[in-house]
Amino acid sequence: MRPLVMLTLLGCASEPPPPNTVAAMLVMDLSCSMMTGDTTDPRSPVNLSRLAAEAFVDRLADAEDGSTTVGLALYAERAVRAPTDANPSGTTVRSEVPDPVTDPPWLPLTRVTDDLVTQRLGGICETGVDTPCLDGQPHPTTSMIGYRTNPGPALEQAVNELAGSPEVAPGAARAIVFFSDGWPNAGGGAGAVGDAVDRAWDERIQVFPILFANGGGDPEFAAAQVRGPEAYVQITDTQHLLPALFTTVADSLLTAPAR
Repeated sequence: MRPLVMLTLLGCASEPPPPNTVAAMLVMDLSCSMMTGDTTDPRSPVNLSRLAAEAFVDRLADAEDGSTTVGLALYAERAVRAPTDANPSGTTVRSEVPDPVTDPPWLPLTRVTDDLVTQRLGGICETGVDTPCLDGQPHPTTSMIGYRTNPGPALEQAVNELAGSPEVAPGAARAIVFFSDGWPNAGGGAGAVGDAVDRAWDERIQVFPILFANGGGDPEFAAAQVRGPEAYVQITDTQHLLPALFTTVADSLLTAPAR
């Protein structure tokens, strides 16, 4: 009987572990430098960052276990509230620390396979005040959120969601993907970013910075937002690599032990 027991144990050990349940907030830069060129061109920086976010969501959806959630917090000079029927383009968050109840992010944490996720991903775009990125999809515009780079309020929104939303499944791997192409030069600046990231790590939320170094940004500042052994920074000056960087983070969250 002993060999049979050994074979059974070996068979169990060889099976890959199930993927983690994930709760992730994408904090996405919509500042002026992301709007360079023709924003209707699929190869423009803002559209490639949207494709990167879609790739991240698709990878999580492929491993969906019924509890994985994703959300979006968008920013330029200000963060963007979730759209409503009364204001389909959303409204600006004017305080440095958004209220977690009255100032929800562009997409609060939502089941990764929900149609609302696809809708809000389609809104990561700026093609003019009156022309949505995709037919019928609400979208923020630079006229509403400004042109400079102020990630602090959006990061606070992300922490609020991951620390307090009932959509976070028990034991989920919680993370923020912090994407930017520049230096925080508005609002609370670098200090507000550091405060929000400190709060995230205090809440045991991993922060994965991704820097698109297209002439701006500071790699050392991006790397300094990693405060734990599970997360890492990724930096590229090639916008076409962004989807691969985002899916790398998704794979890490799905396979690494949750904090």
